Amino acid sequence: MEVYGSAGRFFAKTCLGEGDAIITDGPSVSEVLRKHEEQLPLAVSSREIVQIYFGHPRRPKIRRTT
Repeated sequence: MEVYGSAGRFFAKTCLGEGDAIITDGPSVSEVLRKHEEQLPLAVSSREIVQIYFGHPRRPKIRRTT
């Protein structure tokens, strides 16, 4: 997990795989970590459900360029 801060906003990012990351934000480091701790298990569980249902991991999102 990485934590970033800029202009009074903080972000926590956990990479789960290629092109797959969980990002939370908040006004303080403690708030970001609290939210991240609450949301990370749900995010991991939902990915496991998708994998079980479809029989394979979901494809990473492809970044579009204009």
